[in-house]
Amino acid sequence: MLAIPLVADDEPLGVLVFGDHRAGRFASGVAEEAPVLGSLAAATLRNLEVLAKLQDANEQLRRVAALKDQFLANVSHDLRTPLNVIIGYAQLAIEETFGAVDDAQRDVWTRVLASARQQLALVEDLLDISRLELGTLAVTLQPVAVAPLFEEMKFVASTLVRQKDVRVRVGAVAPGLTVHADPNRMRQILTNLLSNAAKFTDVGEIELTAMAGDGTVRIAVRDTGAGIDPQHHGLVFEPFRQIAGERAMLGAGLGLGIARHLATLMHGTLSVVSAVGRGSTAYSATASTATSRRSCNTATRTSPTIAARPSTCSGCS
Repeated sequence: MLAIPLVADDEPLGVLVFGDHRAGRFASGVAEEAPVLGSLAAATLRNLEVLAKLQDANEQLRRVAALKDQFLANVSHDLRTPLNVIIGYAQLAIEETFGAVDDAQRDVWTRVLASARQQLALVEDLLDISRLELGTLAVTLQPVAVAPLFEEMKFVASTLVRQKDVRVRVGAVAPGLTVHADPNRMRQILTNLLSNAAKFTDVGEIELTAMAGDGTVRIAVRDTGAGIDPQHHGLVFEPFRQIAGERAMLGAGLGLGIARHLATLMHGTLSVVSAVGRGSTAYSATASTATSRRSCNTATRTSPTIAARPSTCSGCS
């Protein structure tokens, strides 16, 4: 009988025993090779222990993730209900449903409305991050006319900079220009881009343009704001990541990250070009409706870190 101790990281794990029912000694070389087998066996046992610990940790993470999702769902419901009430009453007050309001009162109600909408958008962003992580956020692709979308976004941008010396410009849009996208999610992407531009632009202008070519519609949001150092361009799309600065604390750092994932879900891209002191331009490239009808792609798109469900496609022929 030959016994080999199993030791890993100076910790005894057991004993490996070799036996032979036949009388006599082990064949030549067995005694020399047994320690090697013992080392391999000890390493295997240690790896199994590590694997078991990792499996336990993963199970705990899954339970924590489930609790987080349930928490977000409950909190979002509890927050959205009063926020929608505030938004509704603020709109009624501004529209003078309850009686005439002077300029000072209108300004107060407008601030209340803007703040409530900002908080509601933050709640929706948190929910979207959770949906993206779970792969439950789906988009429905259909033809979306660019011109009326831009008019709507111009109003949104004008509201965001109403107390700043910033002009909002919308470039000419080719007649009948359409993109193949989810209309609500396209609005969300542009609203996030415009909100970011408004936050960092105090003087100058914000411009919204669209250019078609090679089966793609390239929408650009350009501003004359503070700009971003090129070495930080990749960071602006990371969830909960903000570039250092006072105004960075005005949000949770979710908008641009969500916007890029939404663009990916719609088979598009989102990028940024910027330099400190020279403003920024965000580009959203989306397939045109004509191209999508020739080749309707509903395959699953998955980001490197957040899974996405297959998008559904309507309006394809």
